[in-house]
Amino acid sequence: MPIMEEQSLQSTSKDLNLEKAPCYFTCFPLLPPELRQTIWRVFVHSLPDKSELLIHEPSDFPQLANVGTPAVYTGYPTIMHVNQEARYIAQMHTSFVNSPIALCMVPVRPFRPELDVLYIPREAWRTFFLFREFHYGDDWLSQLQHIAVDFILSTNPATFFRQVQHIPAVRTLRFVLASEKGPFNPSSMLVLPKLITRCALRPFPTDRILEAVHGRMVTTTLSEYLDTLDIEAVLSATAVLSEDAPDDKIRVAILRCVDIEMHRLKLEIIPTILTEYRHSQNDSGFVEMGKDNVADLVLPFT
Repeated sequence: MPIMEEQSLQSTSKDLNLEKAPCYFTCFPLLPPELRQTIWRVFVHSLPDKSELLIHEPSDFPQLANVGTPAVYTGYPTIMHVNQEARYIAQMHTSFVNSPIALCMVPVRPFRPELDVLYIPREAWRTFFLFREFHYGDDWLSQLQHIAVDFILSTNPATFFRQVQHIPAVRTLRFVLASEKGPFNPSSMLVLPKLITRCALRPFPTDRILEAVHGRMVTTTLSEYLDTLDIEAVLSATAVLSEDAPDDKIRVAILRCVDIEMHRLKLEIIPTILTEYRHSQNDSGFVEMGKDNVADLVLPFT
């Protein structure tokens, strides 16, 4: 190509600002309906699942017909807000259940044990493992990788290690703190209402002040408390291992979670706050459930 012609093309490109001009496909509405609907279906199925939260009793989880696992609430597919055609396609490929709180049909999907988080509140801990086969089944639990528990469980980690055999694939342990507003103590927990909407866990700021009550007032930071949890967890795991005739299944599960020699947990510990999706006149999103639903326990977690 001659030099003058090349320079002319570059000058024309700069004049039209083609390099920065966005590329829009404006002919989509002119496509045949069958082709448009196929594109919408491909888009719906291409959306990746986000990690969702399933709260075990006392909250009733939604049920899906012909599905062996519980369901989790999700957000509405984005294309439901585009136009009537896109909304119709999204509804055809999305499962919905009636929400007693939202008073409408809300989207759900089957719980994914490798992605989603199962939150077992304090008052449901014992019944969960007693009736686990009734609610979930051991095959499903054996794949569970992310679990959340009330922060009070950190005061007695042995309680967790006695049940870890039922969740051998667990990778992350999320502690749910009662509230991020003001000081708290490790024996506090949330009292959940019977029915709740879609919930999520939000990371808790680790530089907050913790007031622990163990016969006396102790002031420390949450990060320091979690650092000492490694030692407490190793001692608790060792105590469980040394119990009379420990089952091999329990031993393998515990050693997968704890490095006895290095005195540290292999699990990822994440302090969190429970949030609930709410609508308001000005905005909508996940907000803390509030310290009004906080209870201070007198008895230790056993």
